[in-house]
Amino acid sequence: MKAESDGAVESAIVLAAGYGERLKPLSLVRPKPLVPLLNRPLLDWVLDYLFSSGIRSAAINAHHLWECMRDYVDGSLQDRADVALIHEPVILGTGGGIKNCAQQLAGNGPFLVMNADVVTDLDLSAMAAGHVRSGAPATLALHDLPRFNSVAVSDDRITGFAGRSAAGLKESKLLAFTGIHLIERDLLADIPEGKVDIISVYQKLIERGAHINAFINSDIYWEDLGSLDDYRRVHKELLLGRRCPKFKMVPGHGVTFPYSKIRMQNGVTFEGWACVGRRAVLGRDCHIVNSLLWDGVRVEAGVQIRDCIVTDGTSVSRDMSGRNLIHWNCVKR
Repeated sequence: MKAESDGAVESAIVLAAGYGERLKPLSLVRPKPLVPLLNRPLLDWVLDYLFSSGIRSAAINAHHLWECMRDYVDGSLQDRADVALIHEPVILGTGGGIKNCAQQLAGNGPFLVMNADVVTDLDLSAMAAGHVRSGAPATLALHDLPRFNSVAVSDDRITGFAGRSAAGLKESKLLAFTGIHLIERDLLADIPEGKVDIISVYQKLIERGAHINAFINSDIYWEDLGSLDDYRRVHKELLLGRRCPKFKMVPGHGVTFPYSKIRMQNGVTFEGWACVGRRAVLGRDCHIVNSLLWDGVRVEAGVQIRDCIVTDGTSVSRDMSGRNLIHWNCVKR
């Protein structure tokens, strides 16, 4: 992923410190980056994407349920010397988090920033090439997604952000920010110390006449899994094969992802779609319908689970429908 003729974009920041408000109650027991998509933490999908795109090292900031993030990085990512976890004792916002992490990145070239709840196949090499041609201090990856469209664009130039300023919005097309940006290190000087939102920094730069570049590509797979509705919908679409990203996250459709190791008793049945985590125990004649069962879930014999999300280690002893079932002890792990 080239950013200049004699170098490459080699480092990335994954913003992972947020509270996951839209994903509650799931984010009360796992930090959002560790919430599973098809039985793998979102963070795994993000890191796979970055490193397969040419990134060589990544810094991840963490605040909410920091200990869970630390344990995961020390355990599952312990062999990756190219991944660093940076604790934010006081949450710094997107701008403050970027500045704090960037100060600890090696090298002098531009770096990539990506939200931890995004799954995509956006071509980062093409984005980097467009960034170089623009000569801009930052490039934001945009696409057309009406429910999120709030970035005003004229040609390849961002002219403003809805809700931040009326200036620059007139006669501009509104597009959605993917949560992926390329930033030159010189821009760090424009980010104040402490808690700050990076969009407010971009808005001030635009008002000063700076060129904040737009890389526009709507022919991509992109999902923000930050809400409960989207979390359910994406699983349904992937498991039923209705939307498959170009990088083939799902090797086939079915009721469970192949990574699952399930001890199933006689008569267990599935209906619609389902994803069942590792070490799950499904009792005799239980029935699972359109539901997500995380690691270590136990379902008693004859129980029906319909339209539910059941978190790690939960035992279900009676029929459940349309519920999010939380095992609070997993917070302590």
